Formats: sequence, C-alpha cells, structure tokens
Amino acid sequence: MERGKFVSFEGTDGTGKSTQIAAFVDLLKTEGVAVELVREPGSTKIGERVREMLLSPEHSEMAPVTELLLYEAARAQLVKERILPALEKGTWVVSDRYADSTWAYQHAGRGLERVQVEAANELGTDNMWPDATVVLALDPDEAFKRAHKDHAPDRLEQAGLAFQKRVYAGYLELQKIDPARVVVIDAVGAKEEVTERIWRALATRLALPHKGHAKKGA
Repeated sequence: MERGKFVSFEGTDGTGKSTQIAAFVDLLKTEGVAVELVREPGSTKIGERVREMLLSPEHSEMAPVTELLLYEAARAQLVKERILPALEKGTWVVSDRYADSTWAYQHAGRGLERVQVEAANELGTDNMWPDATVVLALDPDEAFKRAHKDHAPDRLEQAGLAFQKRVYAGYLELQKIDPARVVVIDAVGAKEEVTERIWRALATRLALPHKGHAKKGA
C-alpha cells in the first residue's frame, strides 16, 4: 500500500490557519483522499492533557525549557499513536502545527539555543517530518489584533506582540533553511483566494491535480 502524505500548517495566531486547514482537508476529500486531521499539542489523550498545561494562563511561571519538553512529549505520543499508523495505511495526515512551531516559538520566540531545539525535535518527531509545510504569513500587528478579537489570550498569546514578531521572523527563516518542504503563503485576502494559493503551491510537491478548483471547493 502506498504511504500517505503528511502536511503541516503553521503560522502565528490570527492568520486564519484553522479556516485554511478545514478548506484544504475538504478539497482533499473531494479528490477521494482519505485524510486524518490532528493538532499540536493534542489529538491524543496524553497530548490533550499536556495542551491544557501548556496553554493555561495559570502556568505563567513555566520555564522555556519545561515548555519545550512538554511540547516534545505530546508530539512523541502523537507521532506514535496517530501520525505513523495513519501514514502506513495510506491515509494522508494534515496537522495543525508540528515541530516547526517549536523552532518558531521556543527558539526564535523564547530564545532557546538552536542546537537544543533541533535535538529535542529529532527526539519528539522520531525524525518524522512532513512532506510539505504551509506557513501562513500575515503582518504580526494585524495577526495579533485578529487573535485577540474574540477570546481571552492563552498563555502563549499573553507573551505579547514583540514575542509574536520574533515567532513570525522564525517562520520566515525556516523557509530559507528548508525551501523544498516549507512554503510561505500570503494570508492576506479573501478565504477563497488564500485557499487557491495553498492548493497551487502544494500541487507539484504533493502531486495534486493542477486545476483551479480550490475557489469553488473552498
């Protein structure tokens, strides 16, 4: 059986990531692709408990290294329990965040050493990396406004705008480091326009149909 494809979506909060993930998954399904959607941290019993700890504003005292290790623990469980089994049976996996978030948030954002974060990511991922990663790019000031419009900020969002700007810069740096895997998509515009950009950008990388049907399917 042909192995499934693994796609991750990244970006700072407020970029419309959840909306675009849902649109992309719907388009894959219209092509007859079996898809499993997961999120980080989470999508396992253990991962969801870790997510509660990581995002709760009550844990403002959490040290950056503690944060790093908790993310990797949740990721290791997700890879073993959900991602690898799905890929091995030919199902595509679409993940709302993955190890690139750790690079952007814990390395670029928190300032942990690159070598520490890369070593931790190797362990947490079991060297399982996406076939393609979409980074939704939006001016950090605008993304920050969007992210705080409808809900109280979680612990990471409470880190402030300067932190989000460092995270954004980290994501752009990733595209330079691994251009074959990481594609940066302009998140400005109507939902359908952004969806179309994503589909076209991934068409060659993932052998998707080169047809402009994303607009009508989104």
